[in-house]
Amino acid sequence: MTGAGAVGLQSAGQNDTAQDVQPQPAPGDLALPERVVLPGDLRSGTTVVDTNVRASVDRSGSRLDGAYDRYLLDAQLAQADNDTRRQQLLAETVSGMNRSIERLHAREKEVRRAYLRGGMSTQTFLAELRAIDEEARQLERLADDIDPIDPQSDGHADVYSASDASIELGTLRGDIIALRGPVRQQVGDAMTGSSSPQRLYAFASANGTVLSTIDGDTYHREAYRSDLLVGGSERGISPTEVADLTVEELYPVYRSNYDFGSVGQGVSGQFYLVLGEGALNYEHGALRSYVDAVSENVFWEYQRMALDETLPVGAASTNETGNLTVSVRPTYDTGPARVTVTEGGEPASNVTLAVEGTVVGETNADGTAWVVLPRNGSDVSVSTGDASASVSVTWA
Repeated sequence: MTGAGAVGLQSAGQNDTAQDVQPQPAPGDLALPERVVLPGDLRSGTTVVDTNVRASVDRSGSRLDGAYDRYLLDAQLAQADNDTRRQQLLAETVSGMNRSIERLHAREKEVRRAYLRGGMSTQTFLAELRAIDEEARQLERLADDIDPIDPQSDGHADVYSASDASIELGTLRGDIIALRGPVRQQVGDAMTGSSSPQRLYAFASANGTVLSTIDGDTYHREAYRSDLLVGGSERGISPTEVADLTVEELYPVYRSNYDFGSVGQGVSGQFYLVLGEGALNYEHGALRSYVDAVSENVFWEYQRMALDETLPVGAASTNETGNLTVSVRPTYDTGPARVTVTEGGEPASNVTLAVEGTVVGETNADGTAWVVLPRNGSDVSVSTGDASASVSVTWA
């Protein structure tokens, strides 16, 4: 066990092959966007994230440090005697950012290892990822001050013609993106009291992390594959080539069902935003993905889905014990699943739900609830009063 709600080690099987590092479609030809999966052995767990005094102090400290770093750079640039000195200051700042990014990636790698070994609880694992996310966001703000990705905006590098700093910063942008995400930010909001307590699900392998949560009627999932982010100065495919790669290999199911316009923000030859929220929303939510130009693979992906009756789900796994019946219909491996409970043929509300023995919620007035299943063959159990029922959920 790796802490509250831990599911433990499991094999991802075929995900080790080169073919399967690409985003994977939902089973049964469901018209859902593909998603990045983790290779090799996985460790998964779930826990409720609540207010954490240390996290609150750490977030305040990180934001204060970040604001001070940006203020200090502005002051040094203003006091410099000439543009040559300003270019040197910017180069030194970017080099320092590089060292900070390397430190954060090493920290995340060690955190994943500790979690995989069972030496860290899911709660601690999420707290560590939250701290890394906050530091990465401060680095991103500093990067935006120096050289914004938006070509319509000018940063210090534009004003002072610091092309070397701009080029080096471009090689670091993908590494910064990989360290932060919207689900990690939700973890931080819950731990610092900015939002209500929230149940989080964590999946980790030696080469990546997936975090997911169900927030009301919305499912959120972010995935990061460290082995697919090359980074450094090596240059890869062009925007035109990545557009073709996206529709032909990376996201063919998405392309065949929904509009795909053009490649979005990124650094040419380094990485690209190939899908993004906004015009590229699909009927059930949104997908946002970054592709490494060298590995030609998605290294970071965020998915948001509305959990309602229109969301396609797979075949039901059902079991009846006495008057209590539980039926579970999954979407895809490690994704959300809809649970329906009836008692004597009528919807059963306020029924306690557990996945792999961990209580994760209750049914609503319609006798339904959404849960996240950690693996194929997950056990879902329900109980109310003296009655209980359980079912093992499998999918193609």
